[in-house]
Amino acid sequence: MISFLDKLLKYYNISLEDIKNLDKETNIDDLITINNFKNGVESSFFVKDCIKKNKKILVFGDYDADGMLATSILIYTFKKLNFSNYGFYIPSRYKDGYGLNVDEVKIFKEKNYDVIICVDNGISQFEAIKYAKENNIDVVICDHHEIANKDVLPDTKYIIHPQISNLKQICSGAFTSLVLANSLLKQADEYLIALATISTFTDMMFLKDNNFNFVRYGLKIINKNNYLQLNLLAENKIIDESIVSSLIGPKINSVGRLSENYESCNVVRFFTSNNNDEILKYYQFINNLNIERKNLSNSFDLNSLNKNDFAIVDIVNQKEGMLGLLCNKALFKYKLPTILFTYDFNDPKYLKGSARVSDGYSLIDFFKSSNELLVKFGGHESAGGLTIETCKFNEFKDFCYEYFKNNKKNYEKKKEYIDINLTDLTLENYYQLLQFGPFGIGREMPIFKLSDFTIKSFSFSKDNKHIITPISLKSKIVWWNFNPSLLDNKKSIDLYGKFTLNIFNNKENLNFNIINDD
Repeated sequence: MISFLDKLLKYYNISLEDIKNLDKETNIDDLITINNFKNGVESSFFVKDCIKKNKKILVFGDYDADGMLATSILIYTFKKLNFSNYGFYIPSRYKDGYGLNVDEVKIFKEKNYDVIICVDNGISQFEAIKYAKENNIDVVICDHHEIANKDVLPDTKYIIHPQISNLKQICSGAFTSLVLANSLLKQADEYLIALATISTFTDMMFLKDNNFNFVRYGLKIINKNNYLQLNLLAENKIIDESIVSSLIGPKINSVGRLSENYESCNVVRFFTSNNNDEILKYYQFINNLNIERKNLSNSFDLNSLNKNDFAIVDIVNQKEGMLGLLCNKALFKYKLPTILFTYDFNDPKYLKGSARVSDGYSLIDFFKSSNELLVKFGGHESAGGLTIETCKFNEFKDFCYEYFKNNKKNYEKKKEYIDINLTDLTLENYYQLLQFGPFGIGREMPIFKLSDFTIKSFSFSKDNKHIITPISLKSKIVWWNFNPSLLDNKKSIDLYGKFTLNIFNNKENLNFNIINDD
C-alpha cells in the first residue's frame, strides 16, 4: 500500500529531499533582493540621496490591501530612519480612481513635494508622470502590474518592477516596496517582511519560486513575533494562509471597498503606529467597516443577475468596492465569466466594473479584444477592473456574450485528486500535509477522494441538514448542507474533500470536509 507521504510527493511531483529542504531555516538573503531588480540599486541610491538632502517625499499608494501595505512599508521605513519630511496618499476609489493622475500631481506640486514614490501603481500612469517630470518632480515606481510593452515605459529612470527585471514570477506590489525598504534600512526588517507576506496572499500571487519561499519564511516570522496589528486582524488565531484569506485580507480590503473619502489612510496609520491605544482605535474602525461589508455581501441576491449560457454581464445597485466580491460569488456559483457594473460615483455617464474569470480564460486577452468599447481597464489574468460609457452597455454586453461563446472553456476542470483510504484520515497525516504548504494560487491544497463510501454508514445531524460521521476518536467526515438528491438510489458514493483541523475544548480533531457539488 502506498503511504500517505508518497501520495503527496507524487501529487506535487517533488522528492523527499525537497521536503527536507523546506524544513531548513530560510535566510532572507537567499531570497530576491533589490539587486535582482533592473534599476533597483539605482532607484535605492536615488531615494537614499533624497533622504540625505531632506527632499520632500510623497508615497502614493492604492486602496486595496496590497497598496495600503506597500505604503505602510515605506512609511514605517521613513520613521525608522528618523526621516520626517514625507507624506502619504491613498486615493479614494470613488473620488480619484486607481493610480496617479495629473490633478493629484498638481496638488502635490502646490505642497512642494520634490519626489513621488508610486507603490502598487505607476507603471501605466504615463500622463501623470510626464506632467510630474515637466514640473521638476521626480517619480519612483514600485509596481507589479501588467506591462503592455516593456519598450514603452513611463518617463522615469527609477522603476522597480518584476516584469522588466525578467523575474520568474510576478511578486506583490508590497514586495517591490519591501526590497526598496530593506535597501534603505541596510537590513531586512521582520515586521516589513510580515506585511509583504500578507500582501502576497491578499493579491493572489502565484506561490512558486521566490513567492513560495518568501511566504513560507514570512509566516514563520509572523507567528514568532506576535505583532499586535496582525493578531487583532487574525482575532488572536495562529496565522496561516487560511486566516489571511478569511480574516486578515477581508478586513484590510473592506476599508478601500466601502470608504468614499480617504479613510484608507487609517489603515496605513494602523500598521505604522507604535501606540497601542491608537492601534486599537484604528482596528475598531477597520472591523466596523468589515462588518458592514459582510452584511452587504450576504444580503445580495445572486439569482437576480442577468446571464446567458456563456457569461454574466449586469448593472447592479451596489458600491463599486463591492463588485469584485459579488463577481467572485457569482463565478463560484454559476461557473461563468462575470462582469458587474455600477454607475460611476462622480459621473453616471460612465459605468465602473469588475470582472472575474476562472482558469482557461485570460482577462488580459479579453480586454485587448474589447478595447474599442472600453474607456480604461487593468488587472491580472483572472481579475480586473474596467470602465465603459453607460450608453454602450448593451453593445458591450452583446460583445461579451459573443466573445465568451466563441472562447468557451471548460470551467469545471477535471478533478485532480489524491486517492485515500479511511485509514489515511489521521491527525498525523494532516500535519504531514502542512509540510507541503503554505497553499495558495499555483500551489493549491489537494483534494482527496474516498471511493465507494457506503451511504448507510453516514451519521446525520439532528436536523438532517448535515452529515457528521465519526471515523475514529480523532477524525470524522463532515458534509455541511449536503444535497440529499446526491444520495438517492445509491448504495455508495465517491467523496471528494479536504483536510481541516477542528479544535474544541483544546482537543484537536481532523475533519474530512466534503466538497461534492454535483
